Amino acid sequence: MITSEKLVGSENYLSWSASVELWFMGQGYEDHLITQEADIPEVDRVQWRKIDAQLCSVLWQSVDPGILLHLQAYKTCFKFWTQAKGLYTNDIQRLYKVASAIVHLSQQDLDLSTYIGQIASLKEQFLTVMPLTPDVGAQQTQLDKFFMVLTLIGLRPDLEPIRDQILGSSSVPSLDDVFARLLRILSTQTLPSNSASDSSVLVSQTTSRGGRSGTRGRGQRPHCTYCNKLGHTRDRCYQLHGRPPRTAHMAQSSDSPLPQPPSSSASQTSQASIASVAQPGNASACLTHTSSLGPWILDSGASDHLSGNKDLFSSITTTSDLPTVTLANGSQTVAKGIGLALPLPSLPLTSVLYTPECPFNLISISKITRTLNCSITFSDKFVTLQDRSTGKTIGIGRESQGLYHLTSDSSPAVCISTDVVIRILRYIKSTPGQGVLYENRGHTQVVGYTDADWAGSPTDRRSTSGYCVFIGGNLISWKSKKQDVVARSSAETEYRAMALATCELIWLRHLLQELRFGKDEQMKLICDNQAALHIASNPVFHEMTKHIEVDCHFIREKIASGCVATSFVNSNDQLADIFTKSLRGPRIKYICNKLGAYDVYAPA
Repeated sequence: MITSEKLVGSENYLSWSASVELWFMGQGYEDHLITQEADIPEVDRVQWRKIDAQLCSVLWQSVDPGILLHLQAYKTCFKFWTQAKGLYTNDIQRLYKVASAIVHLSQQDLDLSTYIGQIASLKEQFLTVMPLTPDVGAQQTQLDKFFMVLTLIGLRPDLEPIRDQILGSSSVPSLDDVFARLLRILSTQTLPSNSASDSSVLVSQTTSRGGRSGTRGRGQRPHCTYCNKLGHTRDRCYQLHGRPPRTAHMAQSSDSPLPQPPSSSASQTSQASIASVAQPGNASACLTHTSSLGPWILDSGASDHLSGNKDLFSSITTTSDLPTVTLANGSQTVAKGIGLALPLPSLPLTSVLYTPECPFNLISISKITRTLNCSITFSDKFVTLQDRSTGKTIGIGRESQGLYHLTSDSSPAVCISTDVVIRILRYIKSTPGQGVLYENRGHTQVVGYTDADWAGSPTDRRSTSGYCVFIGGNLISWKSKKQDVVARSSAETEYRAMALATCELIWLRHLLQELRFGKDEQMKLICDNQAALHIASNPVFHEMTKHIEVDCHFIREKIASGCVATSFVNSNDQLADIFTKSLRGPRIKYICNKLGAYDVYAPA
């Protein structure tokens, strides 16, 4: 075992990566983390691949099972290491956390030794993200980065959305870029009204940490001298005294220092919006503007399902112990009942609070994921609710002005953007002369390429099988099909794709025999997954294959009889990639050329 501390995410990536590097250095294999197999001399490549596979299996054991789902597709140490680093490191966020801790560090009630220990720890963390360098240019870059972070730390709370966007960006902006961006926002920002008469509506800005009111100026809000934040005083600071028990708000961010757990996003539009303020012991909700897309709104800030429309309930029960709901204007109301609602046949909602004063219908994301054991996937146009046990889609929501409304459609096809259709039509228009060229290559051998995209579907996590078949070097058959079940591993996905391609090869063999075309020679099936090839050639059932349907294993019989011979191909030369994955332009042109697809109108 490399380390007893398994990788669970960005919060412990630094300590995990340090342990891994130290272990590899101690074993003398640190070059496997930074060197690709293609850079190894041909004579040493077989031994290198063998050692690298053993080391990669050890790497797999050093990460949490939940993390391994995202990384187990990478079968070399270099790819595994590089992908983990890309997923769980963000230098600008790490620097922001360290700098923020330094800025807000004070002894207060700590004893002197603890205070000095914290300073020493922050010093080491700071040198990790801002290492010393003799390069003058690098020093200037680090200095700009540090002052850029200081600028973000000192921003007012109403500018937190901009700070979160900068911290979450993939590239680190320069100090001048941040200054220019803030000044542009200042010149276009419209300050909200401070009138006390409009107490029924609270317009809040969308932030990644939840909606927060912007109706009061900086001087009117209390200031904490301990954490240097607005909205509370020192005697109510959660960082100093801890959070109160029984806080009902389930979507609360764990690092928020404010005494009021913030509600989720309320759309920052010209239409009227309402956002509730969550308080300890009360059910909280983010109430948003109505929409014609559907009566139910998916809300990440609500701790309970909420509806003010009695007609949407299947049944309502009135009890004496109903929670209090706090609305955005500060008023509180006791729920008049609790019952069952059925927005969709596959989506029953239990314990829905009935509040007639609130004409909005909210589905709490935190609650529905627990009660229905479902996962929720967001995209820019729609949201998908999927049953974790079966993988079946149980609900679809469409986006409107930043909010997701549950629709009655059960298929994500309704959410396909017109941009996709336009892009397809544009491709067809630009390639009128595209076609497959057939020529005599002097043989009639049947060769099939097979590939699969493991868990590629964002809605049900099913895989896609694809194959293409050549006769005499000419493409004559191809197919792309979604698999019927959710595969547990990439090897199983590739194995199912091989079985599908084998069926096509056998059918073509019989057809050629009836036509008396070509020689009766062995057919070749090419795959880029070593594990699937081993499963196909190994007659012994084991843990990886015992759950696969028996009819998939007929491929072993065909291999044993000599009808089909399997062969491995590098992923870079896998021609079936184009039928299973979304590829870039140069890759598409390369594969199309190998498939024999040419443009007859292209200049010679």
